[in-house]
Amino acid sequence: MVNTILTIGTVVRLFHLDCDVMIIGRYPIVQKNGQEGYFEYSGCVYPDGFYGKDLFLFNQEDIAYILAYGYCSDKEIELLGEMKVNQHALLDLHRFSIAEWKNMGA
Repeated sequence: MVNTILTIGTVVRLFHLDCDVMIIGRYPIVQKNGQEGYFEYSGCVYPDGFYGKDLFLFNQEDIAYILAYGYCSDKEIELLGEMKVNQHALLDLHRFSIAEWKNMGA
């Protein structure tokens, strides 16, 4: 679907949800059942925002389509470049999928 890192504030529709999700984080490192790994994005319901429990974790392949792109300043462009260069550091961590995360239980 998308081969670039999306900006914070980008609003997407995910395949498995019937609501809009705004990206609020990139490459969150998470732990479940003693296994540490990451997703590409974290997001909250748009326009509601984050209320403490409703955090969605997802990857590029979970995005059905993009509704609106977030603000992109010169600093954001610089950061995106640095993130692309440093993505190799994540290779030591497991990349979770939504299905795998759900199957791991509580």
